[in-house]
Amino acid sequence: MIDQPHIVIEHPQWAGHNVTLICGPPGSGKSTLAASLHQRVIEVENYTHPELRVRLRAFGLDVHKTGRNIAANVAVVRGAPTIEERSHHEGMCRPARTIVLLVDAATCHQRVDARGRDDLGFQHRGIDEWWAKYLREASTAMRTTRTW
Repeated sequence: MIDQPHIVIEHPQWAGHNVTLICGPPGSGKSTLAASLHQRVIEVENYTHPELRVRLRAFGLDVHKTGRNIAANVAVVRGAPTIEERSHHEGMCRPARTIVLLVDAATCHQRVDARGRDDLGFQHRGIDEWWAKYLREASTAMRTTRTW
């Protein structure tokens, strides 16, 4: 199903809910994976209002409704590099599983360049910021975890 580095987090409390939260940096393949798993994909890029605030609000409302619809067959796509961000979205959409794509930064940069969008600088910064947050949290967790 997934041929790239990833983590799958199962949520037994929502096991009957056919919703998947897919997270990862720009260019990691979130949208491609989402479309292969579900009939419907919810991501901020689907909303076309010129103001980001309005797009985020519409996205949030759709995600919240999805979380309350037991018959949903949906993938929700977000960057969410930290546990706190993922937990926020998990609470809204109540996924049966969360998949975190861990495609390396160099590959993500290559994929973003290949897309040829107008917002390349934004996408490249997004990749670097995603990995910085993810690795900062991972290194903190490793320093505070004790093994006996």
